[in-house]
This record gives sequence, C-alpha cells and structure tokens, in this order.
Amino acid sequence: MWVRKRIDLSWVDLNYALMHCGLPANSHREEIQANWSSSGDSMVCLSVRSGLDLLLQSLKLPPGSEVLMSALTIEGMIRVVREHGLVPVPVDVDIDTLSPRLDSLERAITPRSRLLIVAHLFGGRVNLNPIRQLADAHNLMLVEDCAQAFDGAPNGQLPVADCSLYSFGPIKTSTALGGAMVHCQDRQLIGRMRELESQYPEQSRWSYLQRVLKYGALMGISNRWAFTIMTRSFQRAGKDYDHFLRKVVRGFREEGFLERLRKRPSKPLLSLLQRRIDRFDEPRMTKHSRRGAWLTEQLPDSIVCPGYASSRNNYWVFPIMVDDPGPLVDRLRQSGFDAMQYGSMVAVPAPAGRPELEPDTARHILAKTVFLPLYHQMPRASLLRMAHLLNSLLAE
Repeated sequence: MWVRKRIDLSWVDLNYALMHCGLPANSHREEIQANWSSSGDSMVCLSVRSGLDLLLQSLKLPPGSEVLMSALTIEGMIRVVREHGLVPVPVDVDIDTLSPRLDSLERAITPRSRLLIVAHLFGGRVNLNPIRQLADAHNLMLVEDCAQAFDGAPNGQLPVADCSLYSFGPIKTSTALGGAMVHCQDRQLIGRMRELESQYPEQSRWSYLQRVLKYGALMGISNRWAFTIMTRSFQRAGKDYDHFLRKVVRGFREEGFLERLRKRPSKPLLSLLQRRIDRFDEPRMTKHSRRGAWLTEQLPDSIVCPGYASSRNNYWVFPIMVDDPGPLVDRLRQSGFDAMQYGSMVAVPAPAGRPELEPDTARHILAKTVFLPLYHQMPRASLLRMAHLLNSLLAE
C-alpha cells in the first residue's frame, strides 16, 4: 500500500540529527537568521504556534480584540489566539483558490478587529495583494501562515504580509522535525519577540532525540511493503491503524499547552534546520509541483481539487472533493492507496452572537475532501493507476 504521506527527510538527514543529539554543537541560530534575511528582521523559534504566541505577547492587544482567521486552519492556531484572551473570527474561503473571500472578510471586520491571519493551504499560495488593500483600509495587521506552503527561503523577496510564519515540523516540506522561521517587516517587533524568546528554557536534547527516534520509526514503516504489513496486522487485530497514526503524529499535547510552546529550539534541532534550509532542493520541488499538476489533469471533470486555481502550488498534499468520501476512501485503501478523509484541519467557529459568519464553505470542504498520496517515491504508473481507479469508482 502506498502510504498517505512520506516524511520529507532522508536517512542521511536523520543520522545527521542523531549524531548532533549526542555531540556538542553550536546553536547556528545567528547563521540561520542571517541566511534567511540579512536585514535582521527574522527569527527562528520552536514552531509556528510558538511564533504566533510570541507575536501576540509582543503586540499586547486589549482583551477581547478580534483576530480574523482563514476559516480553515489547525486547531492549535485557534487555541493560541484564545489563550491570549482574544476572539478568533472566521473568514470563509473560496473553494477554487482557498483564499479568504473579500465579501466574507468585509462582513467580519468590526472596530475590535486588530489582526488578520491568512493561511496558505495544502501547498497552494494565496494572492495577498487584494487582501492587503482591505487590511490597510481597516488598519489590520496582516499575518501569513506559510506552514503548508514552504517552497524555499524568501531570499530577499519583500513579503506582502507584515509577518510571515514558516514551519519545519515533522510532516512539512523539508522538515527538521521541528522549528519555524518568523519574518516581520517591523524590526522593533521582531526585536521584542527575540527578547521574549531569549528568556525561555531550551528544549532538551533528550526531548528532541525522542522525536528523531519516533519519526525514524515512522520512516521505516512508510516503505510500501512495510506499511502494507502493518495495516494488515492492525486489521487482523481489529484495530484502527488510522487512529494509531493520527495519535503518533499529533503535535503538542493538551496539557501544559503554552508551556510546551514556550521553549527555545535545541541545538541539535537548529543544526538540522540549518542543513535543511541550506540544502533545499528546488529542482525536486519543481518536479513535484509539475507531477501534481499532471495528476490533476488525469482526474475526471466531476472531481473538484480545492485550491486548484492558487497563484502557485507545490502540492504539499493532494486534496480532492467528492460527494461521498467514506466509501471512496475504503475502496482506495483496498486497492493499495492510503487515502484519508480528515487531516488536522478544522473550521474556525463563528463567535457568539454572529451566526452570519459561520464558515459554510470551509465546513463543506472539510466534509467532502479526500487526501490522496502523492510524493516523489510514487512512480507515475502508480499515480496513473490511482487516477484510473478514481475514474471508474466515480462512474459507478
């Protein structure tokens, strides 16, 4: 069976991380930040959620201030906003681009609105220019969440957003099994964030080593044949392997949420992060993006691919929308393709008293979306077989 997603890390990279867990190491923090941006307007931190937490601490928004958010996001981002006494407000998205809809954004804005967080979803990129204009008109700080859309360091390109967040978490592109980059156009703001983070305890080497070993084990079972043996073993035992995988790759646990966010990345993590950023394989990313576009062309016209009209797309994941996802997922798995219906995404609920802001389109996307396996280890023949299978299943 072709596993739903491979960890974007080589065995050489994994051994590099293991070696640095046991050896004295420099922090590499300054080198990473300088290579990301020579203007002193970037910083490295433990995760994107850690970066957002630092940003909100530094802004010191009045309690009850509203943070407008792309209606599709991960639950952890919503939780960070709430932990600061702020109100998350959904901005519904367009299916074709997964961009926040301007009409939904205008309805969501009130005098209490202070911040707008736009998520680039599933590997696609949102055109921020029209959103920037509306944010400026209402004096909103614009933050872009690039966790799902990393395709190389900015290399001096001036971002449209006031603040940009990039993730190198375990299932992200060019992963370092943790770590994030934050870029802010306001150098005083990034300075306050750095000062806050400097007071945090450092993530222990043991904690990072445990993570490296866990994801090394997952890399071992992600081989097609090993994964097939594992899934069949779970089925014979009457267990749900899908539940097991979700539990294993889950991020920060519920207990001590902010405490877990408020740590500086360990030196071994920083060593691997520098390696991954410096050795980012742009030609492979281009090839993968073209393969995703090719797979889209092989699918029947009845299938909608949310985000297909994004300004650019690196196909971090490959989502399709169908009327009845459950049976389709079962048939794909029976045929050797580990599709799944639900990832880590949630729809941001409307705040109390504002039912008109309920994100109906975002919920529709979540209810109808199936994620297909797509990564460079899959030969084109297997992808074509999966496309033909989808054609035949939807024609029944």
